Amino acid sequence: MIFMNNAILQHLPNPATLTAWHMAVSSVLVRVLPFVTPASFALFRADAPLVDARTLLMKLGPISMLFALSLAMSNRTYMHCSVAFIQMMKSSHSVITYMMSVALAMQSFSWCRFQAVCAVWFGVLLAVTGELEFSIIGFACQCTSSVAECGRVVLIEMLINRKGMRMDPLTALSYYAPLCFFLLVPFAASTEMPDDMSAWWRRFEENVGFIGICLNGMLAFSLNISVVLLLQKTSAVTYILCGVMKDILIIVGSVFFRGTTISLQQVIGYTVAVASVQVFNQVGKNPDIFDERGIIGGLRCILGWKVAAASGGASKRDE
Repeated sequence: MIFMNNAILQHLPNPATLTAWHMAVSSVLVRVLPFVTPASFALFRADAPLVDARTLLMKLGPISMLFALSLAMSNRTYMHCSVAFIQMMKSSHSVITYMMSVALAMQSFSWCRFQAVCAVWFGVLLAVTGELEFSIIGFACQCTSSVAECGRVVLIEMLINRKGMRMDPLTALSYYAPLCFFLLVPFAASTEMPDDMSAWWRRFEENVGFIGICLNGMLAFSLNISVVLLLQKTSAVTYILCGVMKDILIIVGSVFFRGTTISLQQVIGYTVAVASVQVFNQVGKNPDIFDERGIIGGLRCILGWKVAAASGGASKRDE
């Protein structure tokens, strides 16, 4: 999906238009999905809440605005930065979300978590300053996208989940996608309208085509479905680990298949950031242990548990 978006935007520099297309396809397919999937998939909750006009405007509206901004700015970044660089910057999302939650008093401050946050920022700083073809415009676009995406996650927790309005991801998408579409269309029309429409159309037919753009829209929707299915069949820990592996594979693929050049400083910085994010997640799961023993002591304790559990499992298999 990322590589396909990048390829399209190299020929057609219309990120908001592309994002609006994704939202249009998702708006249609998410309504069709309940009629074509088996009930055993349970993609939609049976007790999904009803949404009135006030909720749509006051709660889902701000979330949709941030969602549209995040997607549009993320796609615009591909016009200025490499795929590998973008993925390195995205490694900071979990800590940005945590900092926003602390600022809004939704989570309590933890010194150990703050230390992990500083380590993540240090790793991301190394990766950013080590970029060989740095673009300030692309960097600003990705920063805007990251802040908007993390703000969206925080708003969902604050305005939706904490108010008892529980929505499964696809039900939420059925409301977000149309709102995002109607927000993006006027923005795209006012900022991305080509001067020569015939030349733009010719580039579209030569480089993308109707089949390509339809596949791109369906791929964007399929990505949302795959995330829902993964969360239903596995744990949140598995989802996080899959996300880390996905980012690493995207960076490796960008280097080997697209010829992206990355520096040793970026490799070191990204490694530090990813490792620190994992420490950050462990501190969140075991706050009492880390508060009592600190970062190093807490990691030693958790590692000892895992080694003991693995040894106990091996002993049982031998018996």
